[in-house]
Amino acid sequence: MSLRKTDLDLYSVLEASRVIQGEIELEPLLSKLMHVMVQNAGAQWGVIALKRKTGLVIEARTAEGGGVVLETAPVEGNRVGVPASVVRYVARTRENVVLEDASLYGPFVRDPAIVERRPLSVLCLPIVHQTELVGIFYLENNLARNAFTEDHLDVLKLLASQAATSIENAKLYADLEESEKKYRALMEAMPDGVMVHTEGIIRFVNRKCLELLGAEDLEDVLGREAMSLVHPDYHEQASQRIATVYDRAGLLKPIEYKLIRLDGGIIDVDMAASSVEYQGLPAGQVVIRDITEKKLTERQLFRAEKMASLGQIIAGVAHEINNPNNFVHFNLPILRHYIGEIKPYLDQYAEQDSELMLCNMPYAEFMEDIDKLIDNMSHGSTRITEIVSELKDYVGSSSQGDSLKVGKISTVVDSVMMLVGKQVRKMVKRFEVEIEPGLPPVTMNAGKIEQVLINLVINAGQASDKDDSFVRLVAASGSPGTVVLTVEDNGTGIPEEICKKIFDPFFTTKGRETGTGLGLAITQRIIEDHDGTISVESTPGEGTLFAIVLPANG
Repeated sequence: MSLRKTDLDLYSVLEASRVIQGEIELEPLLSKLMHVMVQNAGAQWGVIALKRKTGLVIEARTAEGGGVVLETAPVEGNRVGVPASVVRYVARTRENVVLEDASLYGPFVRDPAIVERRPLSVLCLPIVHQTELVGIFYLENNLARNAFTEDHLDVLKLLASQAATSIENAKLYADLEESEKKYRALMEAMPDGVMVHTEGIIRFVNRKCLELLGAEDLEDVLGREAMSLVHPDYHEQASQRIATVYDRAGLLKPIEYKLIRLDGGIIDVDMAASSVEYQGLPAGQVVIRDITEKKLTERQLFRAEKMASLGQIIAGVAHEINNPNNFVHFNLPILRHYIGEIKPYLDQYAEQDSELMLCNMPYAEFMEDIDKLIDNMSHGSTRITEIVSELKDYVGSSSQGDSLKVGKISTVVDSVMMLVGKQVRKMVKRFEVEIEPGLPPVTMNAGKIEQVLINLVINAGQASDKDDSFVRLVAASGSPGTVVLTVEDNGTGIPEEICKKIFDPFFTTKGRETGTGLGLAITQRIIEDHDGTISVESTPGEGTLFAIVLPANG
């Protein structure tokens, strides 16, 4: 099975990290880097030249038999066969040079080293650290033309980038002797979180890992069981990988997990693992990449595509329903008018025949039944219109566009009180509202959140069944970075089997005459589109509590 590019990125970074960990001294580092570059490129021969005060200097090259020769020789006028013109060009332009047949094609065919040695495939790329040239990788393959492909180049550029950091770190920390300090310096430079564990216990994390886990100090994480940070749904898989990595299995490809932050939040991550040694013990090194935003975007795109398709279907169905329904709705008053016009004549005839029967009914009963039929038809037509409207609302509930703005939850709660406060107080004995002072702002569509709260407090009021009934609306801070809205009542409560279905579209307990079963489905959709959650807890006979958690903006 082929690897994704993101897999290659992680593998490359891990491999470079594995190779150079504990090798802060320059010579062993160059020797191992030379092996890595030749192996990943499929090269036969390679050279590493570093930038010194005197210019570019050859410091490592492969030797016959697969070894590495460490030496110091200027690139200009070298006797090992490195084409100086190629190296100069790469050093000057910072561009990669790939030659499929160096002695026949390209601008370097007259270089003395190329003329003398006639190499076939050549690859030369710069080693750059923070825009500064560190050195050059020069590689050859004399068995085939065009041996260095784009895939090779992608991986080698990643390795070159890591090598640049490693070489610079080697220069900066050349006097350090403790391997743990050397390793720590390299890992702190990693853009992703890094964790090392032995015997299932976390022994090392870098700053990025602390940030991902929501920790402030190393003491918050070090010494914890690694499995305590893994979501229970992934425990079995994580346990198997830990056992595998302790068996020195090398690199394990990245897979997706859910981790539990110290504040209780859940994040989606890509985790790649490799076997290392830490303080003489078999250890696992884990590279953690936060993909929460990526997963959220994927879910939103999937939902948007699904709702767009559903919207097209409902729009078509609504059009086909509304046309005949409008015909019925607008003709019913005309029918009622026609009957009113002929009723005096029928009344006159009935006065002459007191036993007049129509459709096996006495005349008076017949006329009364006609009025009821027209009323029922009018009510049914209105219900059709309401159902179609709610279907459109359900599909359109996630279409918020640019209407999300930073605002105060307290303002939304005040608006809800103004709109439905009197109505709710007529339903219950007490309508209590509590707003915690100093709540952080929330990025939201204020109108949609207002719609949600109105729906919940009206439902709560309708559930009242006690003399001391109440509805309580509370806005408070939740776990770090969240605001929590709760709507609580002490009404009839909801059975457990109904709670499981309460957010399902078209599920209702209100009956056909008053409910479509879309109110709470729309409510859930709105909250999810705000990257929030909504849950319900209820005890029959005691009451119900709906809890909404929204991410705070700051």
